[in-house]
Amino acid sequence: DGYYENYVRRITQRDKRESLRYFEELLKGYSTRAQIPSYGIVPEDKRSPEDELKLIIPKDITDSFVRLCVEEKATVSNGVELVWGLVLQTYSHTKDAVFAKIVSGRDKSEQDMGRVTGLFINSVPVRVSIDQEVTARQMLVRLQQQATATNEHDYCPLAEVQQVSELGSELLQTVIAFQNYGSGAESTGDT
Repeated sequence: DGYYENYVRRITQRDKRESLRYFEELLKGYSTRAQIPSYGIVPEDKRSPEDELKLIIPKDITDSFVRLCVEEKATVSNGVELVWGLVLQTYSHTKDAVFAKIVSGRDKSEQDMGRVTGLFINSVPVRVSIDQEVTARQMLVRLQQQATATNEHDYCPLAEVQQVSELGSELLQTVIAFQNYGSGAESTGDT
């Protein structure tokens, strides 16, 4: 089929310097390590089911969340990124957080790249900054715009993206992966 070969050719013809400039601008001035504090690793023999937290969010709340995303022309993934950024800001005592998100690397292809799953997976930085004048809705719109802009550069190797940031390899402390598929929870009224 030549899908892989054609896609690789297109990637190698792109201007990686332009993509690195995009990420450099996105990350400009960011010098905080946004992270969840670690209290050490619990040894295997000391772990119990009580150590795990499973949260089921009621359907009415998830419906409201999805409605908000739709109203702002954002994706649910953008909404989850906003929430994760706010969690990181809270734990890191900052108003600026960067984390990595996993991307398929196939979203903007002209061809049916679904047949070549996994080969183009990459991680890209997401930056969530807040200031006193910005509402959550406005932040959601900004994240959607950032995601659209980042899609044009998501082929760029993460190691090279980190090199153009002030923190280098310390830039990303957490990773988020958002997958679109049913959870099976629809029948219980919770998602």
